[in-house]
Amino acid sequence: MSPAESRDSHRILATRMCSAVQATVVVCLFGMLSCTSPQRGLQSCTDVRGIEQLAPLGYGDQFVLECGTIADGLKEGPWVQYQGGKVSEVSYYVHGRREGISVSLYTHGVVWLVREWRSDKLDGSYFDFDAEGVLRRRAMFRNGLANGSCEWYHGNGALKERGMMVDGEKHGAWEEYDDESKLKVRRRYHHGEEKRSRDL
Repeated sequence: MSPAESRDSHRILATRMCSAVQATVVVCLFGMLSCTSPQRGLQSCTDVRGIEQLAPLGYGDQFVLECGTIADGLKEGPWVQYQGGKVSEVSYYVHGRREGISVSLYTHGVVWLVREWRSDKLDGSYFDFDAEGVLRRRAMFRNGLANGSCEWYHGNGALKERGMMVDGEKHGAWEEYDDESKLKVRRRYHHGEEKRSRDL
């Protein structure tokens, strides 16, 4: 696949994820509006300035609003974060812990991060897109650490690097590619330490 075809396929994936996020927001909002009875929990909209996980979004000191249901003092069900009046993240909580898929958006509405959670730790698929919707990184996580296959991409959508991660460190065979997807280097790692490399 050429870099242009790769970039187009990444944009299509990001567009589909953005459509899914929009549908999820509608479902979340409907779900929140129907969850106001004392038996189901109290509705909460809270100013959450300075939440650590929002720092990478680049919003600085702007007002952040987080809306969802509080049950027994814990977040429960769908939660939506708004930045400057726009949705910036959609997450799902069970007993105060993130569970399932969360989606973060850039301020102009393009999908930024799609992550899977289990017991408030990254666990499953992880996708990171640039502001134009081109895939930058794809990885698998287990118990909060990168574990499994991992790929990084050049800005033009071409594969940059791929290999396996074990407990957050490169392990085994890794390949590096130029921006035209031509293999440049093969490296071998043992728990993050490079053991040998071969230029091609």
